[in-house]
Amino acid sequence: MSGMPVPPSRRSLMLGAAGSILPAAKLPWSGPPVAAQTPGPGMGTRITEHRVVNDGLRLRVWLVLPGGGQGPMPAVVWNHGSQVELAADLSLQDYTAVPQVQGDGAPWRAWAEALGIALVIPEGRGYGASEGPRPIDAMLDPLRVMDLLAARARDTVAATEWASRQPDIRADRIVVAGSSHGGVVSLLASALRAYAGTALMATGAWYRRADVGLAALRAAAAAGQGPMLVQHMLTDSLVPVAVSRAISEAASAAGRPCELREYPGVPGVEGHASFAPANRTQWTADFNAFLRSCFAG
Repeated sequence: MSGMPVPPSRRSLMLGAAGSILPAAKLPWSGPPVAAQTPGPGMGTRITEHRVVNDGLRLRVWLVLPGGGQGPMPAVVWNHGSQVELAADLSLQDYTAVPQVQGDGAPWRAWAEALGIALVIPEGRGYGASEGPRPIDAMLDPLRVMDLLAARARDTVAATEWASRQPDIRADRIVVAGSSHGGVVSLLASALRAYAGTALMATGAWYRRADVGLAALRAAAAAGQGPMLVQHMLTDSLVPVAVSRAISEAASAAGRPCELREYPGVPGVEGHASFAPANRTQWTADFNAFLRSCFAG
């Protein structure tokens, strides 16, 4: 995680046979699907920090408004990934305290400015400055991790309801999206409230296993409303593409509009690192086109 600040707490967990399903590889960082830009007109974009209460917890939510806010405008509610990295010695490195917006938030500003949309970025319970139990404590138990992700989905809905009341946001043009654990959160949230669309990238609850939480993901795919885009790199060695295929199949069988897009990836580049430049260039065109279709009208 080059360039990222090391949080004050690090928990090392040596995995035995029960944890051997986790790969000895570095987990990807979660961020916006664009590169940072040098300061320019887009740097007039305003980023503000807010608090939303859900389940008795105060949660931090970032709001990014291009041009300082010229709404009402469409919005993407973006859900981050696990923010836990796996070192070569199989110890888990805890980056859950790192805030979603760092420095001047240039990558977020660039994304919002490029599409002319607002971004709503909730920090899940226990992450960043949001109250709640430590997420890493749930990372080695499939049942507990699904409980965490379901709770984060409720947090996302609370953040969405808050956002829908903001004068700069069009309440009928909000898309929920995320990568990895953020994809799971977004899918579960789409079954709890209506969104203009749902976009998922590299979605999965557990590494190198497609079965963990799969029944809940299939149920959410079938129950949710609105169109869905499911994306996955075929070079993803951490989350099986079978998860995305099962989600897509469940949605289509229920009559929910769903597009499954698979990408070849680049040899030598981990496919689960969705925001690596080599990977990002393959899937962002479809992602942005999906957003535009959801925001049309």
